[in-house]
Parts: sequence; C-alpha cells; structure tokens
Amino acid sequence: MSIIPCRQLLTSSLTLYVNWWGSDTNNGLAPQSAFQTIQAAILAFSTKYDTGGFDHYIKLADGYYNGATLTEVTGGGSITITGNGAGTILKGNIQVNQRRTRYILKNLTFAPENTFAVSAVNGYIELAEGIVYNITQATSPALLVSELDGVIRVTSDFALTYTTGVLPTLAFAKSKGQIRLQNIQVTATGALNWLTATLWAQSGGFIDARSFRPSGSDPTSGLRWIQESNGYILSDGATSILGTTNGSTALLTQTEPTVIPQGGIFTMPISFSTATYTLS
Repeated sequence: MSIIPCRQLLTSSLTLYVNWWGSDTNNGLAPQSAFQTIQAAILAFSTKYDTGGFDHYIKLADGYYNGATLTEVTGGGSITITGNGAGTILKGNIQVNQRRTRYILKNLTFAPENTFAVSAVNGYIELAEGIVYNITQATSPALLVSELDGVIRVTSDFALTYTTGVLPTLAFAKSKGQIRLQNIQVTATGALNWLTATLWAQSGGFIDARSFRPSGSDPTSGLRWIQESNGYILSDGATSILGTTNGSTALLTQTEPTVIPQGGIFTMPISFSTATYTLS
C-alpha cells in the first residue's frame, strides 16, 4: 500500500533561503535556518508544499554553490532562484528536465567547472536579469544546452568574461531543443576565442538570434555559427554574433512560427516540434 505524502497548501508566496554555511536538515524558512544546497530547497518545494498557484522564491546568500536539478512542483506558479550577482557563484550546473514548472534564474554568476552552465531537456527555464558567465576553461561543449524539446529563454542582457585559452560554444541546441536570444546584448571581456562557434544548432535544434548583438571584446578565432543536420539559427538585419568567421550555411531570416509567451500554455513551432507545455 503506497502512502501519498501530505503537502502543506501555500496561500501566499514563500521564500526559502540557502546559505553555504547552512544545513540541509534546516527548514529553509529564514536566513538563520537556511539550507546549505540549492537542491535541498528544490526538494522542499517539490515534496513538502503545494504551491497553490502562487509564485515562489529561493534566495541564495553570497557564496559558492553546486548546481541542481530542477524538478516539478505541485500546484503551479513559478519558482525564481535569485542571488546577489557577483557574490553568488555557481560552480556546478542548473538542469531542468520536467515540463510543468516555470523556473526563473536571476542575479547569478556561473563559473562552471568541466560542465555546462544551464541545460534544458524536455523542460523550460528562463534566464532573467543579472546573469554573468565567468569562464576560466573550456572543457564543456557549451554554456547553454537545449535538447529533446527543451527550451532556454534568455530575457535580459548578460555578461561573458574569460581569462585565457578557448571558449565553449555559448548556445548549443539539438534534437528539437530551442534557445531564445532575441533582443539580447552580450557584453564580452577577456581573451575570447571560440573552440567551435558562438551559436551551434544541430539535428533540428533552433536558436532565435534576432537582434542578438555583442559589446566589447571580439574573439580572434572560432566560427560565428554552425548550422548542421537541419539545425536552424534565426537572424535579422540587427543580428551581430560574436566571432570572426561566418558559418558555411547562411542564417535563416524568415520569422519563425510561434513565439513563447511569458506564461500559460505555449506550443513550440510546429516545424520543429509538436510538444505542448502547460505552465500552470
């Protein structure tokens, strides 16, 4: 006989706190009783609470954190993970592989070691204001990876810094994955050199790069884009992609079919996927 866990029904927004000196045995309900890991806060939302349709928050104190796998919560609404910008550093990666819960990232510095920064596989995630990629080595194929109907939507300008050597691809979409970079500016500093390309779409992957533009350093090596095996990168007259050499295939310039709204129900472009996600 299985036992269905009893979840507390929330009647307003809730903030759970995470601090590197905290403990995952805490309840996370106040800074003084913070969890130690992001994963513990995610687990609390997914197992202890019915979110009641409200938007909720995970607040990170200054410090270094491992990544987390973002799981589905009961009750709908969004979960925003927010830090303090330069003081809140993620050494691991954030990955989402569920379809119903809308996760939003704000004011975080990604400094991933030997891995990607954000990955969406059959899920949806937004990168909002205050995102910085501070990369010191290129042992990952890409910073943003979307595949198998996953969607990464960048909604605010971001910064990219690098020390030396070569950079991983900024955005890699494959197998019907989507990455939305429309109307985004990246401020680049450091000795930027792409190992492969800035943007890479493969096997039906789709990158919306309309009005995507750089400011600051321009790389001295690497391709601007790669399109292969029915991958698509959408551009327009305002698109300017970091890099020194164009890809061998011309970028698409037509308007893609469906734009993902801020919430509710969205359907991915029929030419790339027929999946429908419900963001309740």
